[in-house]
Amino acid sequence: MEKEKFYKMLNNKEYEELEKELKNEYNENRNLETKYQLGICYGEQFEKRENAKKVFKELMNTDFKPPYIYSFNANYTSGNIEKLKIVREGLRNCPDSKMLNNQLLLYLEKDEKEQQYKELEKKRDFECPKYYGNDKLLF
Repeated sequence: MEKEKFYKMLNNKEYEELEKELKNEYNENRNLETKYQLGICYGEQFEKRENAKKVFKELMNTDFKPPYIYSFNANYTSGNIEKLKIVREGLRNCPDSKMLNNQLLLYLEKDEKEQQYKELEKKRDFECPKYYGNDKLLF
């Protein structure tokens, strides 16, 4: 589905019609981007988030691996260790993803977090004031 049409329907919360069209399109052409759009549609609906996780997990085993599939699944997985595994897998596939690099900071222990922060600063992928008050890190 064209991105403009997809986002218009998504923003208008036309989930039922959007889901129907995406399923039909995917059944016809097996396009992985269409499957990705279906996952996004599911993810916007609270009661279908598990469907989104399933679609995104399936995409993780293909050649089509946008960073958002890892970010979403990490957000909706319980336990920081599992979240960390998902984000790190995403970074192996999308090492330059600012979203995943920044999300990694949420799940790291303090010493690892400081090291990651320094690495991101070097790459200029992350800009945030790092000190507060008496030179104490904000972690």
